[in-house]
Amino acid sequence: MTPNEEIKTTHEEHIGPAHQIHHTHHRGHKELTTPMAIIVGSVIIAIGLMGYGYTSTLNQGADNTPKAFLGKAIEADEAVFGVSKKVFVIEYSDTECPYCVSFNPTIEKMRNEYKDKVGFVYRFFPLTSIHPKAQKEAEAIACAGKLGGAKSYFEYMTAMFDYKTNNRTTQLKPTGLKDLATEVGLDANALTACVDSGEMSQRVTDSINDGVVAGVSGTPTTFIVVKDRKGLQVTATVVGAQTEDYMRNAIKD
Repeated sequence: MTPNEEIKTTHEEHIGPAHQIHHTHHRGHKELTTPMAIIVGSVIIAIGLMGYGYTSTLNQGADNTPKAFLGKAIEADEAVFGVSKKVFVIEYSDTECPYCVSFNPTIEKMRNEYKDKVGFVYRFFPLTSIHPKAQKEAEAIACAGKLGGAKSYFEYMTAMFDYKTNNRTTQLKPTGLKDLATEVGLDANALTACVDSGEMSQRVTDSINDGVVAGVSGTPTTFIVVKDRKGLQVTATVVGAQTEDYMRNAIKD
């Protein structure tokens, strides 16, 4: 099977004509676990998946004012790409999601284009019921951040998506996690030990919980937020793999 056929197979077998990944957990629950995500995700797949990856919304209140961001605040120790302290782009993503892979060149270009004006945040939202490797890949990204800080966090995540984009696949090689560590200048053995220990597992689960609270129902979902005295306010919500022009308009609005 060629890399291109891998994407096509995933596209057809799991997600139909467009990519929809649902986490239909209820906000009333204080904490959601990965096993629960698997169960609920499987139920939704059985019911049938709606189209995803082609829709988007500019998300404002009825009075045309920004709505409060319901996810967690951007913490001092959270990896941020860019220098902005006011405007942020918060992406919730799944590394095995084909539409997240196709969105990679666009969001990567936005990071480089707006790094002097906007802070970019990458958060984990893997659906392991259909993407069984996404959990450990997310943990590997978190481990890269532990070993090398925000710079390595984004370099490792970008290298992972670049590999998949360039090879037209959603999968890494069996040695992919170690190979990427070497590629970005990290100690591959240290990263492997971190991933194997499971020490970042809870961080990934916490990110999923946060995404549910924020209103994420599929990947990629990207919030453009502005920080004011009340906290983070959502000026736009971009759902799915959108174009560069759409992202520019969303960020500028």
